[in-house]
Amino acid sequence: MSNSHSRTARIFSARIPADAGFNTPQPIPGLPGWTVSKKQQTEIYVITHNLHLKDPAQQMHVVASPMDVNTVLIVQNVEHDSFTISTWTPNVAAKQSAFMFIAAYYG
Repeated sequence: MSNSHSRTARIFSARIPADAGFNTPQPIPGLPGWTVSKKQQTEIYVITHNLHLKDPAQQMHVVASPMDVNTVLIVQNVEHDSFTISTWTPNVAAKQSAFMFIAAYYG
């Protein structure tokens, strides 16, 4: 399939430890200006970036995978300066989990 309006993405990726950012935002190694923090809950991770998106739905696509068995991961939203990831058990109980993400940025 040909697309005359093809876009080139910059790829950002990281492994986030299960307990990252619980008390204070924590820098993400290898991604200067990016941090991970939690919203006072075990299972909600907020990844803050320095890309200042104008149209988040078009400019950033995020895929993530949990690093623990029996874990469901959801990319909840992508905002202008952050995206939010939640991790749960298959029975919908909050679960802290390490995960990896890949974010494709179309600037």
